[in-house]
Amino acid sequence: DEKHWDASVDVPALAHAFALSGGDILNVARACAYLAAASDRLTMAHVVRATYRELEKVALPRTRADFGPLAVHLPPEVR
Repeated sequence: DEKHWDASVDVPALAHAFALSGGDILNVARACAYLAAASDRLTMAHVVRATYRELEKVALPRTRADFGPLAVHLPPEVR
């Protein structure tokens, strides 16, 4: 429910940026749940990091440039 989503969460921004299958999206959603569990609130950082991991798993491009302005949510080691 929305009370557990941070106002920064913008799923359509990522949905338009990457061509993921339904299964990939399900994997991103599951990863988001695990990342958010400790804080009891889903943030855009969780969504971006989960998406980055899924792109890595399916061997799709995953540079900072691919994420555009959302790259601020990626770990510093991501180029």
